[in-house]
Amino acid sequence: MAGQNLSHERLLHLIHYDPETGEMEWLNPPPCPVRRGDRAGSMHHSGYMQVRLDNRVYLSHRVAWFYVNGAWPAGHLDHKDGDPLNNRIDNLRLATRTQNMGNRKRSKSSTTGFKGVSLSRGKFAAEIAMNGNRTWLGRFDTAEEAHQAYMAAA
Repeated sequence: MAGQNLSHERLLHLIHYDPETGEMEWLNPPPCPVRRGDRAGSMHHSGYMQVRLDNRVYLSHRVAWFYVNGAWPAGHLDHKDGDPLNNRIDNLRLATRTQNMGNRKRSKSSTTGFKGVSLSRGKFAAEIAMNGNRTWLGRFDTAEEAHQAYMAAA
């Protein structure tokens, strides 16, 4: 990704990343109240972990990718299981925007309890967005049937 100033050598000097746990710890912390061996990073308002390295804030999953691969991820990086706190390397993958958005959890404001399902005219409607286009999947008697239609399309 353009604009990343942190070198791989500098990253390896500052932190240790454990690819099996997804955790980062300080090797050479900045002059502040953290010490060598302390967990590196904090919660970002978006629900992702972040870490400040050389006075710049980075999302931890992108740093993990850089740590292991030696290059910043080009484009989107997806958490396969949808958990933004699970930064194990085997849970991260390069993805298109569509793939990344498709892997999102259902909205907290969902009234049906299912992703892609809403109430419509007394029935349960299913629709899916792919490549910027919304596709109508139909109306169903139950939320479970609408969810099955969504999952089949996904």
